[in-house]
Amino acid sequence: MLFYYVLFSIVLVACSLYMVFYRKRYMKVMEQPELPTWRMTPHHFSLYAIIFSLLVAFSFSLFQTYTVERDVLLAEEYTIENPYLKEDNLNLDVAYVFTEYNMYFGGSYVEDGVIVISITNDAPNELVSYLESRNRPYQFVQFSYSELLMMSQLAVNHMKDVEGFVGISINEKTNTIIISTMNTSDPLVYFQNYIEDGVMEVVESAVLE
Repeated sequence: MLFYYVLFSIVLVACSLYMVFYRKRYMKVMEQPELPTWRMTPHHFSLYAIIFSLLVAFSFSLFQTYTVERDVLLAEEYTIENPYLKEDNLNLDVAYVFTEYNMYFGGSYVEDGVIVISITNDAPNELVSYLESRNRPYQFVQFSYSELLMMSQLAVNHMKDVEGFVGISINEKTNTIIISTMNTSDPLVYFQNYIEDGVMEVVESAVLE
């Protein structure tokens, strides 16, 4: 943004100087009619009008650029990232299902010290056979982890500016999205269908100090 401000300032100063010198020339011509008037042709008025128009357009573009950059920063600030993409020490079975059968991967969780993998109801038989051949516990769920992430982002986009919003998390065991807030009325209204379908759960929570 600094570059745009500097460029805008340079153009503004240049136009201001042109206007000042043009005004001085105009006054001299009015006082001494014998001076040549070539600098007072309509072309110069047109030129200044064009420059002024460009300044206005540039200012508008500058404002639009700033707005877009601000929105991008806000979006990045509230973007939910997939933790499986950053995990370097994934269990081999989890890594395999996440990579090779991503659209059917519903997450994973630990139960009694054993990793359980969630797969969607429409998972292919070869995936089920693979997990069984590996003696890997699994469960069928309604939504893939990618779908849960998208719904979580939808919830964040709505709730981020709502007073009392605490946070959002994914319960991979229950295949649901947990909305933590100090005021449960807003998400109950906005996400009523999701809540009734059991996709989202709203819990009352206090802000952590």
